[in-house]
Order: sequence, then structure tokens, then C-alpha cells
Amino acid sequence: MHRPTQFKSPALDFRPLEEYDVGVVHVRVGLKKGEGVYFVDEPVLTPSEEASYASALDTVYFTFPAEELTSEQVGDVLRDQVNHAADSLGLELPPESVDKVIYYIRREIFGYGPIDAVMLDPAIEDIACDGAGVPITIKHRRYGNLGWLLTNVLFLDEASLSDFIRRQAHRVGRGVSVAQPYGDFILPDGSRMACNLGREVTADGSSFTIRKFPAQPYTLPALIRDGMLSSLMAAYLWYVIEQKRIIFLAGPTASGKTTLSSALLNMLDPKLRYVTIEDTPEIKLPGFRKVPHVTRRSYTMTTDPQYEVKLVDLMAHSMRERPDYLIVGEVRTAEQLLAFTRTATTGHGGVTTIHANDPQTLLIRLRAMNADPSALDLLWGAVVTNCWGRGVRQLRRVTSISEILPPEDTRGEGKIETIFAWKEPVDRFHPEEVDELQRLSSRLRLLARSRGEPDSAVGQAIEEKHAFLNHLVENCTFGFKAVSQAAKQYYTRRILVEAGWTR
Repeated sequence: MHRPTQFKSPALDFRPLEEYDVGVVHVRVGLKKGEGVYFVDEPVLTPSEEASYASALDTVYFTFPAEELTSEQVGDVLRDQVNHAADSLGLELPPESVDKVIYYIRREIFGYGPIDAVMLDPAIEDIACDGAGVPITIKHRRYGNLGWLLTNVLFLDEASLSDFIRRQAHRVGRGVSVAQPYGDFILPDGSRMACNLGREVTADGSSFTIRKFPAQPYTLPALIRDGMLSSLMAAYLWYVIEQKRIIFLAGPTASGKTTLSSALLNMLDPKLRYVTIEDTPEIKLPGFRKVPHVTRRSYTMTTDPQYEVKLVDLMAHSMRERPDYLIVGEVRTAEQLLAFTRTATTGHGGVTTIHANDPQTLLIRLRAMNADPSALDLLWGAVVTNCWGRGVRQLRRVTSISEILPPEDTRGEGKIETIFAWKEPVDRFHPEEVDELQRLSSRLRLLARSRGEPDSAVGQAIEEKHAFLNHLVENCTFGFKAVSQAAKQYYTRRILVEAGWTR
């Protein structure tokens, strides 16, 4: 008889930090011998419940038309199937027993098997499996400074782990096999999975890493509330991107680059047209005036490389789609950098991310990519994000915003000028006033002069955005849809004012 793997919190002494429920599963987070732990307590099935589970599982697996039903209808049909299975075995299950059996059927067929409870926990950012028989480790949003937390969840053997990997790839139309023993793809819930199958490319057998994303993307007011950046910094970046200047978002892995990118883009005029180009779709934009492009790679050794669609191919193609803004997930090579700068500087705005720990490192990387010195004149600047530990928590901060000053001649190499800086001891950002920002920013002054405007006009535009963002924060407007609607109304009001149609 098939029995589901059931995980219970071990009876060990540890220092509890937090307990909460994820559906019918109880979660305990704590410290044990200086190491962070994450234990799940799943419902325990009795022999009668296990028999009903095994009987109902086969019927559901081979006959259930899940794609034709809503989530609520799925629950109703599963309840009927479990009750029918129990009746056929001469068993009588109370409603709470039926609920337990339904949990395991959902977990095994429609969910993520042994890691389903972890996948359903919105507080989890990353999930890593380093092999069969090895405990799963996770990154927790509220305890990031503890590193990878050890769990009591695992795949018992190589067969179940490799089967799990194949099933996840199959769910999204990808193939992982001995011929192509690794891959990465987006799961149905939007999470990103990278996997290795067997011992073809890893010495210890199959493994995987899953990067989870919030169900609702973070918004700019939410990031201000959480202290990732100040409202003045957000207003400055919003203004610069609105002016269709090219901005790099730099930082190490998992420092919040893509999160900040999506939040900034969410504030732009929804009446404009946006083209995104990524290897895996992560950037979330509101509205419908967007074209989300994704690269195509060869996933089998028999596929001719000429059928791959690369980042640079899509950037060239995007020029024919009349975008107002070109957003590239990440540039990694000199070829991609050149294609991005050429495309984004033909009257379009441009935003992309790049791996660099500070502005100087970014400039070094740009030079290493053989970036044309004259191209630096087209780049506005760089935002650097990083992670910072405080107690058990790991906080994300914009540690600096710098402008790239253009070289004085074609032999120049450009210069980095820091405009905003994060003060770690007090966890604050400088400057805090628009007047001080304008004094520090050479780029803002150059922009005003190129448009024949006084410096005060630029300052007033940034101050308007600053006040608007503060209003959203003060009124607790943090949701994705609410902020998108507020940004839409902001631009509509501005059009009415400029047209003299104010009421």
C-alpha cells in the first residue's frame, strides 16, 4: 500500500523564534546549537486514513479532470472521492480525517510533493535540495541573517528526487533527461527552478534550487516603508527613469535588484508601451501595454543552436515594436551591453540589472566589457543594492545611487559621483532634502540646461513625486493594484493640469 511521506518536528531542544500555520501544517522556526532550523508538522494519518488515501489516490491520479475545475470544485470532488474510497473499504471517516487525506492527495498530485508545505509558505524565499537523503534547506524572509535554515523535510531516495525533478519540468513543457541533465524554468506558481538530474553533471546525484517570488510584487511605497530606500531616493529614480535616461541596477545575487526594478516601473505612465526582455520572466508590470519577451535556449543536445533566440536578438527585434521603454532583465556580456545601449539610447528609456557590489566595480565591469567610452555619456547612473544583517534579520538596502559623469573627451573613462549614500550606523539615507540633492547632482543641472529650464523646475518635479510617494506611505497604500491605480491617476491629473482642464 502506498503511504505518503509524513514529516514531524523532531523532539529536540531548540530555542523557538516563531510558530505559525501554513494551511493544516504547523511550522516552527528556531535556533539549535547556533544553527537556524525550520520544522514542519504535517497531519499524521491513521491506518484507516492511509488505506483511504491509497485507494483514492489511484482513482484521482488517472481520472481527475483538474484543468476543467476551479480550486473549490477540486476540493468538493476530492471529498467525494475520499468518501467513496472509504466506503468501498468498509471504513467510516469523520470530516477531519477526510480533510487530512485530501491534504496529502492535493500535495502529491496537484502540489509539490514533500516540499509542498514549504512552497506554500509565503515567508520562504529560496529552497535548496542538495541530494537524496539530505535535509532541504531554506531562506526565510524574516530570518535571512541566519543563512540557510535546516529543515526536517527531505527526499528519501534518488528515485523519488529525480522523479520530482522530471515532473516539475514536464509541468511547464520542458524536458530534463540524461541527454540534457540540467535546466532552469518557471514553475506554474511563478517560482524559478534550477535543477540537475542524476550524476551526469553533479557528483552527489540530483539536486535543485527554487527561488520563490511574492504572490503580489513589492511596490515602491512598500519598499520605502520597509526602509530599502528613502522616499526622496525613490522620487529621484522615478523622475530619472521617466525622463528616459538609462539606469543600471547593480548588486549581488538576491539583493533586491529585480524587486526594485519592478517597483520603479510600476510607477511609470501606464499609457506608454513597455517591452521587457529576460531569460526567465520575473519583472511584473501592470496594465496591458507591455510585451514580455523571453529568450529561447536549446534544451536538447540535438537542437541546432541556430534556433536559439538570444537576448541581443530580442533587443534588435524590440526596435520594431515601438517601445517607450526597454527593460532588460540582466546584461552579462559586452555584446549584450552594446546592444542594450544602442537600443535604449534611440529615444527610448532603459533599465537593466548587472552584478556589481559598488559603483566603482560597475565601472570596472563596463570597461572590461570594452564599453565605448563615448557610451558612458549615454548612461545616467547606477543604483547599488545590498543586504545588511541586524540580529536574525537580513535587510535589503539601496547603499548608494551614483551618477556616471560623461568623459570630457573620447579618451576619457568617465567618473562616478555619489549622489545618495546609506549611513549604516544609523540606518538612514543622505541627502534628505531636494535642495541638497540638486546641489550634489551634476546630471540634474545638465538636464535642466539642456531643456532650457531653470534648475528649480527639475527640483519642483522631483518634490511633487516625493510628496506623492509620502502620501501613499502615510495612507498605507502598498498593494500592487492600489499603487498601479494611484500612478495612473497621478498621470491623468498631470495631463488635465497641463491642458488647463483642472476643476
